[in-house]
Amino acid sequence: MSREGTGEDSRRQILEVAAKLFFEKGYDNTTIQDIVKGLGGMTKGAVYHHFKSKQDIFEQVMESFSRESENEVVEGDTGLDKIKALLVREFLEMEKQAIGYSGRVLLQTPRMIGEQYKASFDEGVPLIEAYIHEGIEDGSIKTEFPREVAELLMVTFNLWMGIQMGTYSSEEAKRKLVFFQKIFDSMGIPILDEQVMNAANQLIDYLKNYQRNLL
Repeated sequence: MSREGTGEDSRRQILEVAAKLFFEKGYDNTTIQDIVKGLGGMTKGAVYHHFKSKQDIFEQVMESFSRESENEVVEGDTGLDKIKALLVREFLEMEKQAIGYSGRVLLQTPRMIGEQYKASFDEGVPLIEAYIHEGIEDGSIKTEFPREVAELLMVTFNLWMGIQMGTYSSEEAKRKLVFFQKIFDSMGIPILDEQVMNAANQLIDYLKNYQRNLL
């Protein structure tokens, strides 16, 4: 690998080191110099060859997690089962969620909110909508509004719950989960069953404990 880090391997190494530091120290407490120190001889110039800023590195770290998730097979006997499995998988990816949580102030900037909103609708909605159509076919989901339900799911968990998580206490976050459960149950889409709720509550407790450890 080049000392100046001009190849794809160097870019990947920067992301791996940055992800580890963001997780251990939090986004705000990690500096570019911290990342350089963890790269074993690569210079700051090499880092800036690949990335414009610490924010750019953070965004690419989160994007790399998303790309990895896209390649994972979601298993389930029905469309409803696949949506629930997808939610459980996301909730239990604790390190990924913690890294995102560490940059929660950054994620709440208008530009980032807009980008997350667009990504949710461009990438997430078609996937969920396909599972909803599958659920309608196999009888596990009853709705006349598959697209709208998919959009509601993405808004609920990526924006309403996800971005705002840092502003909620554990009790507030868990109360909202129960509220979401009642909403989707009333729509004939019982995605928040006991297993999903347990995974979501585990994540809430984990993130709040993680937040305390960063202070």
